[in-house]
Amino acid sequence: MPDIDIPNRVANFSSLGNSANSFPATTVFTPTVAGLYRVSFYVAEPAYPNPSANLQISWTDANGARSYSPQYSNVIPQGEAVVYSASSQPIKFGITNISAAGGPVMFDIYVEVEQL
Repeated sequence: MPDIDIPNRVANFSSLGNSANSFPATTVFTPTVAGLYRVSFYVAEPAYPNPSANLQISWTDANGARSYSPQYSNVIPQGEAVVYSASSQPIKFGITNISAAGGPVMFDIYVEVEQL
C-alpha cells in the first residue's frame, strides 16, 4: 500500500570525526499532516571499545513538545521510535557526547522517517 502523504524520507548524516562530539538537533522531516511516523536510526562506528553517545528524537504532538532518548550502556544506540506528530511541526534528530576509548571517533548516522 503506498504512503498516503509522503514517500519514505531519508536523512543521512555521516563522518562525525575527532573534533565533533555532538550533532545538534536537526530537522529530519516536517509532516504536512498529523499522524503516526516511524523514526528509524542506525549509528555505524568502527570497533572502538566502550562507545557511547546520547541520542534524542524530538517532535510535537497535540499536547506540546515531546522527546525520546534511548538509554544504552557501552553500545551505540540504534532502533526505532513511533511518534504522533502534529502537522507542520518538525521531527528532529540529534546526538551528543560521542565518545569511545582508543582513538578518533568517526560515526555514520542514518535516519529514516516513514509515515505509518
